[in-house]
Amino acid sequence: MKRLDYKTSRMVDFHQLYAFLNTFIATCQNDRIKTLFYVSESMEQLQLNIQDDVQACEFFFKKLKCCADQADHYIELEKFVIYMDLLFGMHYAPFNQYKKNLLNVIIRHIDHYFTSDEYCVIRHLIPFEQYPLEEIVELCQSHIDQNNEANRYFTCEIYLIEGQYKQALSLVDENEFTGILMDYQEDLLRYKRRNAWQQLWKPSEFVRYQQRYA
Repeated sequence: MKRLDYKTSRMVDFHQLYAFLNTFIATCQNDRIKTLFYVSESMEQLQLNIQDDVQACEFFFKKLKCCADQADHYIELEKFVIYMDLLFGMHYAPFNQYKKNLLNVIIRHIDHYFTSDEYCVIRHLIPFEQYPLEEIVELCQSHIDQNNEANRYFTCEIYLIEGQYKQALSLVDENEFTGILMDYQEDLLRYKRRNAWQQLWKPSEFVRYQQRYA
């Protein structure tokens, strides 16, 4: 299954999130929380209404944390972590602590391979955009054999997920693409076409000379 890059994975549809949270409201006994929820007509308004009310934060965090703790697999866990991150951001201390604890648990359970499923959750538990992807991967693989062939494939997929095709091709030759990597072939083909086009229209040294001294 093809996974979404970091930015795209966070583009959650407001109506989808609202409908999901509405299942919790049915059990809520606090009229203020209900009102704050029902008057929210956009993602921004929902975020502000929840973040500005301690009881609303506590209510939705408890419900979403329960969902995350009971998730059957990493794909489902990622969804609930994204929901919490969108609602609470950096403003709710219990969620920040939960992210630290969850990160430690996942890293401790990385055994022989650092898989793309583990990566896709971890990227939401750290300040992702502050670190190069290579640094994140190396840190998570620090206690396992990075030269393992299966690890090469998983690392290649991680780079493909984030659209870093040059790094992906440095790990696995395109002719070796099998299984999960096949899902990214169209993206890779577009990258190669775009790269070939840029090289084709790259100004020659003579053109640069003319432009410089014209």
